[in-house]
Amino acid sequence: MKQTEAKNRIEKLRREIEEHNNNYYVLNKPVISDFEYDLLINELDTLEKRFPEFISADSQYKQTHPHKKVSVPQFLESDNACTSSLSDHSKT
Repeated sequence: MKQTEAKNRIEKLRREIEEHNNNYYVLNKPVISDFEYDLLINELDTLEKRFPEFISADSQYKQTHPHKKVSVPQFLESDNACTSSLSDHSKT
């Protein structure tokens, strides 16, 4: 693979990975399997190792996604949910 081809493929992989990150973490609607995602990540990693001049400081696969949604059960949302329950039991 020539440098120009590698650069183009790396850029395309980064765009695809970012799109899949958005689908998974932000929209909570993945469109590819974890296996397919891993194949993209592995290809990008291989190309970046082979062509280190194209490594970017913000390579998508090397970061934890900043928009990751985390579901918190409603009973944990209250500040005193656990402490009031614990204090009730300690009085017996």
